[in-house]
Parts: sequence; structure tokens; C-alpha cells
Amino acid sequence: MPQGSSKEIQSWPAEAAYRFAGFELYPRERLLRRGNDTIPLQPKLFDALHCLVRRGESLVTKEELTRTLWPTVHVSEANLTNTIVALRKLIGYDAIRTVSKHGYRFVLPVDGEPRGCRDDLRTVLARQGTNGPTIACFGQPSS
Repeated sequence: MPQGSSKEIQSWPAEAAYRFAGFELYPRERLLRRGNDTIPLQPKLFDALHCLVRRGESLVTKEELTRTLWPTVHVSEANLTNTIVALRKLIGYDAIRTVSKHGYRFVLPVDGEPRGCRDDLRTVLARQGTNGPTIACFGQPSS
């Protein structure tokens, strides 16, 4: 995971990050920061958090998260549950709400969508074909 010097990170443009509850999530850098601290995340945790945050307060189904995190492997629902538990421990238990039998909703207010993030993700999807990318969650379709 790229760490970057404190000076480098401070120079990153604000529009490169989603901001919520004192955190900054930099998708292109695959980096989560809180204040001046970089918070290490395993790849699946980062991908799950990014998927939930970019959808804002919209429901993300269990099936969508599972396909996003494990596109070519069959896993039990316990894997997804453990991922959500780990995220809640990291960013706060009230940040992710369970929608019983359906999925999860990120409920903290989120500021910003990194400029070009949606277009970059579509480019990745097009290049990877139907096998799916690391992150396949999309918010509202852009016009």
C-alpha cells in the first residue's frame, strides 16, 4: 500500500478523496487516512469500504458485495459478515447499518466523489471484460 510522505499526502487535492467522520479515503492511492495517520487496510477491507462509501446512503446488497470482493470464488456469507465487522471496528459501529436479509448501508455523511473516479472505474471494467474488477460498485448512473 502506498504510504507517501506526510508532505506528499498534504499536497494531494481534496477532490481526490471521499471524506467522512474525520477520515479521507483516496481510491486511486488505495489509502485511508484519519488526520495525519495512515490507516493500514487489507485489500478486501479497502474494496468493501470503497464500495459502501461511493454508494453513500444507498443499499449495497450482500450479493453485490460478495461479487465485488470475491468475483471468481464461492465464499460463505460469514466471509462478508467478518469483513463488515472489521470495518465497523475500524470506522465505528454505527457507520454501517445492516439491512436485514438484504445487505448493508453506509450511513455517515460523505463529502465528495474523487474527480474522474467513476470514469476510471468504467475504463477498468471495459479492459477487464466480464471477469470483474476489484471494485465493481457504482453509484447513481451519470448522464
